[in-house]
Amino acid sequence: MKRTFIGIKIKVKENFRNQLVDIRQRLVREKINWVNPERFHITLHFIGKSSDQLIESIDHELCSLIPDFPRPEIRIARLGVFPNVRKAKVLWADLEYGEQLIELQQAIVKIMKQHGQEIERREYKPHLTLGRLKYPPHRDRLNKVLEHYGDTVFDEQIIDGVTFFESQLDRTGPSYFPLHTYLFNEAIVGRISR
Repeated sequence: MKRTFIGIKIKVKENFRNQLVDIRQRLVREKINWVNPERFHITLHFIGKSSDQLIESIDHELCSLIPDFPRPEIRIARLGVFPNVRKAKVLWADLEYGEQLIELQQAIVKIMKQHGQEIERREYKPHLTLGRLKYPPHRDRLNKVLEHYGDTVFDEQIIDGVTFFESQLDRTGPSYFPLHTYLFNEAIVGRISR
């Protein structure tokens, strides 16, 4: 059994990488497990333990689905935390996106339902996880960083495709291995609603 999920790989450009270095320096006293920027992704659906048969069946469905979708445009902007500043567990960058990303995620959820997969009840909130806090943060320090990057646009990207990932856990955190990548229709770009 493999631990799997469907996601979108994020390419981290130099300007965004430099801003990430600054964020880490501003929060250096916090106990944060930082996500390696090479592992940045947007999760569309977490599957969990998956048999080879399930992987093959979902792969077949995604091969048919993804090429019909326009390439979504996303904007990575602002910082936030889950669940709140007092009890922050996750530091994340927010995403702005067009309806294409939500339609894509809903189409993938529909496939997962057909395969008997459990579907999360919470509203889908795409984001980019930057780090996980081990202890409650120093609120003033965290608030200053959130305010400093409050209106920042880190990057804009037009997404090339969706990846079926295997996730392997070890002491340093999860590592992600692409099982298959599905490319969007090159001719159509779905823009962010402005």
